[in-house]
Amino acid sequence: MADTALQMEKNIPVEPVFANGTTECSPDCPICNTWLDRFHRWLYGSCHAVVEHFDQNFVPEGKEGYPTPPSRFRLGIFNQVELDAERDVEWAPLADFDVRVDLPNVSRRFSLFLSTEDPTALPGDDPIEGDKDLRVGANRGFLRHLDFSVGAKVRKDPELFSYLQWAPAWRKDRNWKLYPKLKGFWESDEEFGGISSIAIGRWRKNHHFRQTFSLKWSEYQAEKDESRAEDPEDVQFGDDAQGYRWRSNSLFGYFPELMESEDYGRRVGEGDVAKGLGLRFFVQGSFDEILEGRVTLFGKHPIYKKKLYALVAPEVVFHDDDDFEASYNVKFGIELYMWGDDPAR
Repeated sequence: MADTALQMEKNIPVEPVFANGTTECSPDCPICNTWLDRFHRWLYGSCHAVVEHFDQNFVPEGKEGYPTPPSRFRLGIFNQVELDAERDVEWAPLADFDVRVDLPNVSRRFSLFLSTEDPTALPGDDPIEGDKDLRVGANRGFLRHLDFSVGAKVRKDPELFSYLQWAPAWRKDRNWKLYPKLKGFWESDEEFGGISSIAIGRWRKNHHFRQTFSLKWSEYQAEKDESRAEDPEDVQFGDDAQGYRWRSNSLFGYFPELMESEDYGRRVGEGDVAKGLGLRFFVQGSFDEILEGRVTLFGKHPIYKKKLYALVAPEVVFHDDDDFEASYNVKFGIELYMWGDDPAR
């Protein structure tokens, strides 16, 4: 008991002891075996069984297969209320799905990945509104922090993609980290492009500051900018941004818990937070002008164990298309995490 009190005083997590005197709950426990727990186990088990079956098919004949590690699935159901510059109210229901799986038996032959993460997204892109197509492909590391990937988006008419990325992580001291990234990419819908970014983060006693600067160029955006510059009815008439977009993100927050993510240091937003309150300042522009600004306050909190989370995120948006008149959005919803391992740390 004294050791437990000392752990609590030093803010060290204490492992719970259940009525059966162990740290593992019995299957018939009414607290840990509610209908939501049973639904969560069934849904995760059904999804992971498909992944496991696929992976085990690649075990060489006569050899013992590697166990398939736990998968990670996330389902988000959101609604967004938009009050635009004309004071018109719009409701925008949104659904979001993420998947990350590890296939060790497939990787005996080639390193395969399956993900809904957009490799062409800039830091600060809204993960709900971005490109959420399922991507399947193969990757290979060459030098330290350098890797090459090639694959396709899973859709009725598959679209190919490839990218080369250098992404180290440097620790200045106990509290400061630096995350540079350089990436060149090709996608059959966006054609060629490139991204450079640098993120600086400071973490101290659950208080977090993160600043990210990034620059992106794409052939698709260059063609779009050229078309808009030639349209006399467009706000970009006469101003060809040539496909370049720069972005600055500043994040301040109090986050007692983060979602366990190997890349959380590079991300700027509520996607990597399990519990806490944050304030984000977002500015995007071309070389000649500022195109958009956002101020977002977001809060996220677990509402059932480490499975179900609630999110509320009001924001003020200023866009050049509306002559920078303020419009207001409120995004709210729930996220169901189906992770075979512990989803928060």
